[in-house]
Amino acid sequence: MRTYELMLVVRPNGELTDKTARELIQKVAGETATIADIVLLGKKMLAYPIKKLEEAIFVQATLTSESLRTADLEKRIQSMENVLRFLLIQKEG
Repeated sequence: MRTYELMLVVRPNGELTDKTARELIQKVAGETATIADIVLLGKKMLAYPIKKLEEAIFVQATLTSESLRTADLEKRIQSMENVLRFLLIQKEG
């Protein structure tokens, strides 16, 4: 079982609650991954504008999966308009 950490930078349109964050992560992760933990880091100022936005909401999620296809995950994330940037890393161990 592999563990991944996913960081999403989301458009600040409205409020992002725990429930909507979980739905967003589940849509991104798909059927192959289970969500171990979600942390809403809140709305923060960006170091530089992304798509003319000065601030965004940061969401961190820990995923576990036997066979997570990262290429498919990246395609799903890039097709979502409300996700500005993302970072996916595989944790050691």
